[in-house]
Amino acid sequence: NVYDKGHLGMRQAAGWGSDAQEGADDTFYYTNCALQHKYLNRDEWLDLEKWTMQHDLDLDGRICEFSGPFFRPILRYMPPSTSNKRNADGELLEKEGSAAPIPSGFFKIVAYQSKEKKLEVRAFIIEQDEQSKANLSFKGDPLQVFQVTTAEVEELTGLVFDESLANANPLYHRDSPGTNDERNELLVRDVPERIGIVRPSDMVNSGTARTPWEENYSGVFISGALINPKGSDSGKEWVSIMNMSDDVVSLDGWMLQDQKPRTKTIEGIELQPASAIPLKNIPPMVLRNTGGAITLLNKKKEIVDIVRYKKEDVKEGIPNLFHYIGYNN
Repeated sequence: NVYDKGHLGMRQAAGWGSDAQEGADDTFYYTNCALQHKYLNRDEWLDLEKWTMQHDLDLDGRICEFSGPFFRPILRYMPPSTSNKRNADGELLEKEGSAAPIPSGFFKIVAYQSKEKKLEVRAFIIEQDEQSKANLSFKGDPLQVFQVTTAEVEELTGLVFDESLANANPLYHRDSPGTNDERNELLVRDVPERIGIVRPSDMVNSGTARTPWEENYSGVFISGALINPKGSDSGKEWVSIMNMSDDVVSLDGWMLQDQKPRTKTIEGIELQPASAIPLKNIPPMVLRNTGGAITLLNKKKEIVDIVRYKKEDVKEGIPNLFHYIGYNN
């Protein structure tokens, strides 16, 4: 099947102090495991765990982490696996036991004391239920990590966290007249906030201005990229941009960003309706063969499109094609 017994907390994260080995061993109990799609477990969730491990915004190297699954009303189940026993007709028998519900997604809340000795909180969710994702409104990779409010985690799980974990979360959950000026200054367009995270630099901290999605539909998207050219990659990589609208779109001043992010500014290009153009001179951008992301921003620095690719998707000399997510605000 496509599901791993995914660790919710990393072994390395619990292996510290005088009881390091015991703490690391304790992560192998089933209370720390859940059915995670193999790609989520080995990519998005792993990236989030690595960020937690490499976290350097805290005062003293200590953080507190809450992780777990959440379940939406529409559930899928994993039936018991077959045993080695067969019935009289030679058919494999199912092992005894009930079917296991497959989580719709997962949450993680990270709390720590900042270098200014203030409580800071970051909360995240990842969806993995196809039906749930179909009922939600967002752009980008369907297994993308989202930074969310503490209140959204509470609504999804039924858990109740201490009020301090909500107050220290930099995202806004509701439309309060008392925060209008703050939200306008930080370019917060919608509440509750849900910020798509492609790279660590996308995470929102206190006072961080948001990078919103395009407010007006352009019909432009990233249609493909040659990530791993034959031979040396230097100077041979390209990114293709397509215009699905009925209008000519000027890309002058638009920007492409890689995973780091390094930015390539586009100059003097007009994209005709129903046409695509490969941008061949893209340094300082570097398209990593080991997996990464490409972001397209317009002249207002609004996100127009984001695509992600994994190491197994990259083949030498073969362009990667990306599907059109569509305008969804």
